[in-house]
Amino acid sequence: MAGHLCCWSSDVSNPGAKDLSRTQHQTPKTFSLDELRRATKSFSSSNVVGKGVHGTVYKGKLRDGQGAPFLVAVKRYSGDFSKEFQVELNALSRLHHLNIIRCLGSCIQKDEKLLVLEHAYHGSLYSYLHSQKPILSWTEKLSIALGIVEGLKYLRAANIIHRNPNSSNILLDKSLVPKIAGFSLSLKAYKVKEEEGLHISFLGTQGYTDPDYRSQGAMSTTVDIYIFGVVLMELITGKPPVAPVTDTLLVTEMHQKQASGSNFSDLAEPNGVVSPLLTSSIKIAMELALRCTQADARERPRLNEILCSLEEALRLQTRE
Repeated sequence: MAGHLCCWSSDVSNPGAKDLSRTQHQTPKTFSLDELRRATKSFSSSNVVGKGVHGTVYKGKLRDGQGAPFLVAVKRYSGDFSKEFQVELNALSRLHHLNIIRCLGSCIQKDEKLLVLEHAYHGSLYSYLHSQKPILSWTEKLSIALGIVEGLKYLRAANIIHRNPNSSNILLDKSLVPKIAGFSLSLKAYKVKEEEGLHISFLGTQGYTDPDYRSQGAMSTTVDIYIFGVVLMELITGKPPVAPVTDTLLVTEMHQKQASGSNFSDLAEPNGVVSPLLTSSIKIAMELALRCTQADARERPRLNEILCSLEEALRLQTRE
């Protein structure tokens, strides 16, 4: 089971460093191992900003063609994960979208396999929501949700199923623009039929996984929509996907809340000054999250429908 991967730290601050998150994409380059050793101070433990099943992520500093420094994330694969490394490299090398983390290059040398990725100033959405970070406004939360869906739409058009776009694999840049990362589990979608599903070994993160996928390994192309629904619940409630003491799943708690007849008005207060429009906006978002996490994959909304609902929720909020 995959852990919380790609929790890239926001404590890297360098006012003189160049922000490459919005520059035009370039073909990923090949880095030497020596370059990346220098960039990460010999993979110093003080530069570690994230750890996961497949390896460790380090902050690093490189220089562009004009000699200006810029920050990067260096993902160093460990153990026998050659397949996962190649899957992620192949996917990211051909994906170019504002809401997809950008691959700057790679290194395959000796027994080392490394990816060089754009730096995410604010780290992962998971760490931002569930640690001592400034509280996001409801408008910011909706904007992040919209960005994630735009990224998922782009992936779907490219025939890619991410399989694990949980909040640890959603990174935030300096402007809180979300970037989908962590593509080592991604699959081509063109062979997957929504009605029949594709039977594969279970991989995923506790609290986010589609029930059919978890119990039977039956995956549909809506698996990413299910996971997005859980992420949307995190954004709305501020709660983690699994309660730390009781191990209760957030998705279970919210579906039980709906079954009890709740209109979710109690969720408005933590998201801003309570008003009828804010309450209505949050209700639209929560009803959408509940639909995304339906046990029956055929009952889940399409990405275009998800976008429309989120835009309506944002429209109500901006009328305040």
